[in-house]
Amino acid sequence: MPITLTVLAPHINVTPASLTITLSENLTATRAITVSNLGTLILTWSVTETAPVSWLAETPLAGSILPGNKATMTATLSTADLASGLYSATLRFASDDPFNRPSMCRSR
Repeated sequence: MPITLTVLAPHINVTPASLTITLSENLTATRAITVSNLGTLILTWSVTETAPVSWLAETPLAGSILPGNKATMTATLSTADLASGLYSATLRFASDDPFNRPSMCRSR
């Protein structure tokens, strides 16, 4: 007698894996980041900056995604009050995906 077991679970996928943006002084840019659920159960996710920076904002900061669907979050980068130079940050995506470590998206 064959026995088959299927384990149902959410599965997070974040794209793009990184953002690189060049802006002049006192400008703002927004970029879309897609959070997908490639799994078979509802995915609950959240995002945080590993070290908070004043020039980056994300919205929404958390959500739930049905299996096979995706959500778009927005990263807003602002050069207001920044001296010229290279700035970088890392976004950490946490979820209830039991098979993946937290996903990261780097921005510069």
